[in-house]
This record gives sequence, structure tokens and C-alpha cells, in this order.
Amino acid sequence: MIVIFPLWWGGMPAILKGWFDRAMAAGFAYVDGARFDKGLFPGKRGLIAVTTGGTPQRFSTGDAYGPIGPILAPLRRLSLEYMGMKTLEPFVAYAAPRVDDAARKAYLDDWRGRVAEALG
Repeated sequence: MIVIFPLWWGGMPAILKGWFDRAMAAGFAYVDGARFDKGLFPGKRGLIAVTTGGTPQRFSTGDAYGPIGPILAPLRRLSLEYMGMKTLEPFVAYAAPRVDDAARKAYLDDWRGRVAEALG
């Protein structure tokens, strides 16, 4: 499962959260006794891809937002891993609305590689 979204107020947009609430429901995505390492999606992989308005500096230790890892941890651990998926390292396109063409091309090249890796 690949989850792609712009980071809004430190999380996924409400419409995506609503989709998770409805589509990944009890009885389909999880049941009592079948969570995390015993989840219903063994052997499946999860990949989070986000765009941010903030620069890498803003998401560094000691700066405004802090590292991206803890920000994405609830989605990673309590959604994807909760259902038994192995999660891959998130893909982050920092300051996506403001990068130049060369940086945008680099993001797209990196993303292409990450998807190939995820499918491999």
C-alpha cells in the first residue's frame, strides 16, 4: 500500500483519514488477536510519501517541526504496521511547492526509484 499526501497541520488530510476509517475497518483490516506481527496483511509492504511546505531545515532536530519520523510515526505504526504490513522508510519531498525544476526532477527520480524498490 502506498499512501501519498501533502502534510497538513502535522498529519494526513481529513479526507484520507476518513478513508482509512471506512476502508480499513474492523473485520477487514484487523480483528481481535490479529494485529502488528500477527496482522491480516503479512508479507505486504506499506510506503508513506509526503510533500511538505517546510524545508529540510525546518524538519531537523531542534528546528520548528522536528524530525519527520516522529510526525509520521502514528500513521506508520498505528495504521500500516497495525494491520501487519512491513513499512518502508517514508519518502519526503520537502518544500515541494517552492523547489526549482532541478530539485523537482530529483524528487521525481528519487520517487521512481523508491517505487521500484517497493515493488521489487
